[in-house]
Amino acid sequence: MTEKYDIIIIGGGMVGASLVAALKNHTDKKIAVIEAHALQGAYQPSFDDRSIALSYGSRRILQAMGLWDALEAEIQAIKFIHVSDRGHFGATRIDHKEENVEALGYVAENKMFGRLLMDEIKPLKHVDWYSPATIESLLQTSDNVSISIKYNNEKCALQSKLLVAADGVQSATRQLAGLAVKQADYQQSAIIANIQTDQPHNAIAYERFTDSGPLAFLPMTENRYAVVWTCHTHEQQSIMAMDDKTFISALQ
Repeated sequence: MTEKYDIIIIGGGMVGASLVAALKNHTDKKIAVIEAHALQGAYQPSFDDRSIALSYGSRRILQAMGLWDALEAEIQAIKFIHVSDRGHFGATRIDHKEENVEALGYVAENKMFGRLLMDEIKPLKHVDWYSPATIESLLQTSDNVSISIKYNNEKCALQSKLLVAADGVQSATRQLAGLAVKQADYQQSAIIANIQTDQPHNAIAYERFTDSGPLAFLPMTENRYAVVWTCHTHEQQSIMAMDDKTFISALQ
């Protein structure tokens, strides 16, 4: 027997869950979410200690979704941005007041954002969750998309008018659909860390360009920064092996 849906979303992480939240009021639409990991509370691998930067445009979308009020209490606004290039004179400074916006952006922790999303969407009656489940086959026609999934150690057949692939950079859905991608190896890696500073960050985000790649400091709540340190790939292991004291010294 084939279960028919209006929309099937492959992946219940940050992207898939956000789409479900955006569709929460479309109760006339029957939606299925296929998630590879078992959902225990608000757990999903993408809901971790990393952070996501939200633009002012994202804020407006989240307001329309009815999520902003709950989110705003737990995120950090970016009021100022400081951009510099190591070894070069001068810097660029951007002030939210000059741009006539309340903030240039916002920084939200994935774990908190994911919890908020799951609290919003798990009770929805028009959304069926298949978890843990994986997509195994895909057949597309001019009228619909049919997929086969493995769920509870059994094969299930699902069909919909719209299939959304939100299953990550190594998307199995994309591969089954035969969609090509272009890849380029820049020999760079990004190291993600959270740090706390002695001095207040004053809602300032920093981006510094270096020979090995950009270094970004995004302000978080509780006087913390989310750090994105881009380095040459051959440097990654040695940096990751540093203890906290050595890492902070190298970062400075």
